[in-house]
Amino acid sequence: MRFNMETRLKSMAETNISYTRTRIGDTEAAC
Repeated sequence: MRFNMETRLKSMAETNISYTRTRIGDTEAAC
């Protein structure tokens, strides 16, 4: 159970990082 939670949190963190990078890229492209 704990392993499952850690894996889910890690995947969520990676998704947030990739999403943030995409948003930053969009902002730079707009400027």
